[in-house]
Amino acid sequence: MNSLEALIASMKSVIEPIVNGYQYVWGVEDVPGLGVARAGTLNGDGELCAFVDVSISDYSGNELDDLKLAKFIAAANPVNVQTLIAALEQSQAEREEFRKRLKLERSILEDADKRIAELEKSLRGTEESLVAAVDQIAELETSKQPVKLHKRSVGEVMHMSGFSRDYAEGWCAGNDNAIHEIHAAGGSVEGSE
Repeated sequence: MNSLEALIASMKSVIEPIVNGYQYVWGVEDVPGLGVARAGTLNGDGELCAFVDVSISDYSGNELDDLKLAKFIAAANPVNVQTLIAALEQSQAEREEFRKRLKLERSILEDADKRIAELEKSLRGTEESLVAAVDQIAELETSKQPVKLHKRSVGEVMHMSGFSRDYAEGWCAGNDNAIHEIHAAGGSVEGSE
């Protein structure tokens, strides 16, 4: 328990037993000539039911101090103090809830930062792979090495594969088309003659 919590507990322990008896409006009166100011509750007729006499002017030398202290005592009555304590406890509860939400938000942001770092690393890897692929494509385009692709007859394909004539004709047509496309793209085919 921290010092504020201890103070609240101490104040509540002395206020709660008496607060119900002091629900009326509080007031003060100055008693001229007696060197006393009084604090208490006002009855239904507005008359002060004084139960605290304040006379510190004997020590301070200023009769106004009696009235100032009496006003303070009236303002710091059990009901007002209980209300302040309730507001303080509510404020502390709200602050604690805010701290919990802030901690959660920080955790979420930390997780998001980690995920962003992972994605950035992955993106750099993807960029490097893409650059390497573009370089490789450019190298292949400039190398003009011939593609090794032999032109075969239908009979050769049937003999090598053991499949039907229809299969062999389809294979040869596909092979001829591939050779044609390579030539159309500016490449050369080795073994197609």
